[in-house]
Amino acid sequence: MRSFPSRQGRPTRWFGAIAALAFTTTVLSGGTVTSTATAADGMEVRVTTTTEDGTHQLRSSSTTMTPLTDATADVSIAVDPTSERQQITGFGGSLDSSSVANIVGLAPEHRKAVMDLMFSPEHNAYNLMRLSFGCSDFCASPKGTFYTYHDQPGSCAPGGLPQFSIQRDIDAGIVGVAREAKRINPDVRFFASLWSPPAWMKTNNDLNNGGYVKPECYQALATYYRLSLEAYGREGIAIDAITTQNEPTVVMPYPTTQWTWSQQRDFIKILGADLDSHGFGNVELWIQDDNLLRTREFAGQILADPGAARYVDGVGYHDYEGDPGYTGSLGLVSEVLANHPDVTQHLTERSYYGVNGAARLADAYRNGISSYSYWLTFLDSKGEPNAGPLDGAKYPQQFGAENGNLRNWWVNPDYFFYGQWSRHVALGATAIDSSPHHDFVYNAAFRNPDGGLVVVAANTADSPRSIRVVSPSGQITATLPSRSVTTFSWQDQTPTAHERATWNGSASAAPLTGQAAGAALDGRLATRWSTGQAQRPGQTYQIDLGSTQPVKNLSLFTVPVDDPGGVADHPRWYEVYTSNDAQNWSPPLAWGRGTPDLTNIDLGSVHQARYIRIVQTSEANHWWSISEIVVS
Repeated sequence: MRSFPSRQGRPTRWFGAIAALAFTTTVLSGGTVTSTATAADGMEVRVTTTTEDGTHQLRSSSTTMTPLTDATADVSIAVDPTSERQQITGFGGSLDSSSVANIVGLAPEHRKAVMDLMFSPEHNAYNLMRLSFGCSDFCASPKGTFYTYHDQPGSCAPGGLPQFSIQRDIDAGIVGVAREAKRINPDVRFFASLWSPPAWMKTNNDLNNGGYVKPECYQALATYYRLSLEAYGREGIAIDAITTQNEPTVVMPYPTTQWTWSQQRDFIKILGADLDSHGFGNVELWIQDDNLLRTREFAGQILADPGAARYVDGVGYHDYEGDPGYTGSLGLVSEVLANHPDVTQHLTERSYYGVNGAARLADAYRNGISSYSYWLTFLDSKGEPNAGPLDGAKYPQQFGAENGNLRNWWVNPDYFFYGQWSRHVALGATAIDSSPHHDFVYNAAFRNPDGGLVVVAANTADSPRSIRVVSPSGQITATLPSRSVTTFSWQDQTPTAHERATWNGSASAAPLTGQAAGAALDGRLATRWSTGQAQRPGQTYQIDLGSTQPVKNLSLFTVPVDDPGGVADHPRWYEVYTSNDAQNWSPPLAWGRGTPDLTNIDLGSVHQARYIRIVQTSEANHWWSISEIVVS
């Protein structure tokens, strides 16, 4: 046994816990502190910013990736590009009847400009749009009048829909605008919702004011859905998903239909079987399509029934309760996803406004939302056209125009805030782990299919915030203007990481309750292992990779779980050793000083090892915590 010579640039004290490792007696000569430089140093980072005061609207600039340092900022966001969350399946809004009427009413050159702004890959590139089967609550028909595809009295017996037709949607331009969107952006997908079936299918014989679907009409309503899919398909518009009912618990003097969760469960079994038997099994069924507070009642109960759950592909949410305070619990989305990981989660209706809206959307993504759809695209200054009774002028849309003069149209501010997401987070991206919100700054992170990373940060404070975004590639430093949303995007160069699922961790320090060694290997930055005591020389954290593997790089995340001060729990000084049997250990392969949020460790060359041991060699008043370890 021996103690090791001191090295320039680090403390000279050495302790028995290190010497107790079984090394071969080789004296090291020279050596340098491990560099945190990565292949991404100097790489360009694209920065896009929109401010609430309008001084920046998708303003583009750039900065460069630099090595990790001891520098701190008001807010740090650590990003783990190796983590896997939900896949992003779309971002867009609605082709509601009222909005389409204004788009169709534009002069050709203005219509082209609006459509390009929405769908062109050079602009906001919206790729998921909501349609209504018949009139929704915003319909460009005369005041107080609404329509379905079979308003003439029919029968709930087989063959009882002889006059079914979507011709009014065609005449209104809804089909044509949808077809044009698809031409501009071939990635555009559509989902459709029903506000009310024909009145004669309902207990109140009315499109409005709620009313339940007669049980004997469940099969006829399933046929109605299928005929709608077929009719749109004949017009060249494939519907990728349908929701089983818009807001099934809402009763209003516009098209609304009531369902209990058990009624919807029973109908889903009929609808799913009908679609499957007629070749529409690939059309996804999204249940609930209602406010978050209904989640345990609708999604929870329906998915608990195997006969209904077999047909369910997704859950749709609206986020209106608590408006404008946004008090609805997005944690319910995470709850559904945890219990049903194969069921996708969709925010099917909620227009988010300004920086606070961007912050809420960041929370939605962090809780498992796969797609986002705003509601209402283009009403004029009086909220027209609109059959009523809701006042459309109260709800900002993407576009507006002077009432009676569509030539005087404009782009509303939220268009630019939405572009902070839609222009950077690609279809098929994966949400990844990042630090929790802190100091009025909210964030969400993504990995695009091409390997690029995206972080969207919303500063809801009335003053600027300095920010430090860190990943294994290095760090980005910037200042977020007050009341702003900023998107950082760069091409990640993190080496391919080893799979962590079979690893085991152990540590010398007794962990706190819920902060055992395995918490640093569970793929979640929201959990951590911690010493629960001040850093002292000789404290160790050890990984068993399960088999001998090539090891060159380590990344130790230190993300505060519930204490912002926890960002300082990085190792003050460390050494790294490897072994194949946990008995005979290498000389120290790397040594150095940790950095806040994330410490990158380069072993210099590839080492074949099963075990990795990290040893503290100095002391600090802060605990030593590891949120996650990435090995490559």
